[in-house]
Amino acid sequence: FGDAEDAHRALAEVMQKYYTTPTHENIKTIAEHWRRGARPAHAIRLLYDAGEASYQSLDLDAAREYFLRIQKILDVATDLRTGSDEHSIPFARPHIWLRLGEIHGALNEHGAAEDALNRALADANSEDREIGGRAHKLLGDLAATQERYNDALRHYEVGRNAFRELGEARPFVAITGEMGQCALMQGRPSLAEDLTSQALQMAAKLQDDSLVARINRLMGQVLTRRARFMEAADYLLTSMSLFESIGRGYDVIECLTELGHAYFASGEYASSREHFTQAVAVSSSLYISTTHEPHLGIARALAAGENLDQAEAHLAAALARTGTARELNRLAEVHLYSGDLHLARRDHTGAVEHYERTIELSKQIGLTRQWINALIRLAYVELDRGNEPAVYARFGEA
Repeated sequence: FGDAEDAHRALAEVMQKYYTTPTHENIKTIAEHWRRGARPAHAIRLLYDAGEASYQSLDLDAAREYFLRIQKILDVATDLRTGSDEHSIPFARPHIWLRLGEIHGALNEHGAAEDALNRALADANSEDREIGGRAHKLLGDLAATQERYNDALRHYEVGRNAFRELGEARPFVAITGEMGQCALMQGRPSLAEDLTSQALQMAAKLQDDSLVARINRLMGQVLTRRARFMEAADYLLTSMSLFESIGRGYDVIECLTELGHAYFASGEYASSREHFTQAVAVSSSLYISTTHEPHLGIARALAAGENLDQAEAHLAAALARTGTARELNRLAEVHLYSGDLHLARRDHTGAVEHYERTIELSKQIGLTRQWINALIRLAYVELDRGNEPAVYARFGEA
C-alpha cells in the first residue's frame, strides 16, 4: 500500500516537471496522483492555481471543475490545516467556498452558489468581517438576480455593515449602489434615487473613476425609471466617457445599451435604435461578443416604428446569443418580445407559443415578473381573439 502511494507521488512529480504548459486533463491527472499519493495539499495547491487562472480568463466551466475537485478533497481531508509549509493549504476553507460561490453564480447556478456561500459563512469565524461582507454581498447579488429583493436588501445591509466595520469604503459604496437598484426594482424609485445619490457622492470622494462611472450608470437607470430621460442620458454619457477613458470597452457598450433604453422609454425610437446600433458596432470593433440586449433593443425600436420584418431579423440575432442553459433569463426575455411581434401581426398561434415558452422558462428560474408579463400578454391575445372569458382567466392567473 505504501509502495502504491510512493508510485503515485513519483508519477505526479515527473508529470509536473514534464508538462511545462499542462492542459486541463494533465492538471487533473497530476492532482489525482498527488491525492492518491497521500499529498492532498499538493493536489489542492495545483488545482487552486489552475482554478484561479481559469476564473480570471473567464473559463468558468474549467474553474468550476477545479474548485469542485478541491471541495471533494477537503470533504475527506478534514485534518488539513492552513499554513505555508508543503503539507498545508495557504488559504482558509471559507475562501474556497466563496470562490466556488462566485463561479456558480456567474454560471447562473443559483442553488449551488447559495450552498457554497452559506458554507463559507458557516465555516468562517463569526468575527471574520471580510468573509461575512463578501459572502453576504454575493448572496445579495444572487437574490436580486432572482427578483427576491427583500432578501437581497437584507444581505446587502449585513454586507455593508461588515465593510463599514472593516473601514473598506469601496465595497461599502458599491453595495449602497446595489441597494439603490433593489429599491428601484421594488417600485420604490424615490428611495432608489436617494441611495444612488449617496453612493455617487461617496464614490466621488474616493476619486475612483471605475466606481464613479458605475454609480453614474446606476443613476441613469434610476432616472430612466422615473421618466426623467434627459437627466438619465446625462448620467449615462458621463459614465460612458469615464469608462472610455479607462479602457473599459464592455462597459461602454452597456452604457450605449442603457441610452437606447432611455430613449426608447421617452418615445424617441430613432435615437434608441441609433444607440443600440452603436453598441453592436463598438462590440464588433473591440472584438467583444455582443450580448442579446442591443439586438433586442433594435428589434423593439424597429417594431415601434412598424418595421416588423427587420425587427424579426434582430430578434433572431438576439435569440442566437441566448442559446445556453445558463442564460434562461435572457432567453425568456427574447421569447416575450418575439410573442409581441407575432401579436402585432395578429399571428395568435405564434404569439401564444412564445408567451408559453416565456412562462416555462420563468418558472424554471423563478422570474416572477417575466411570468406575470407573459400571462398579461396572453390575456391580450384572447382579447384580440374576442374570447372574453379567457381574458379574465388570464388576468386572474396574473
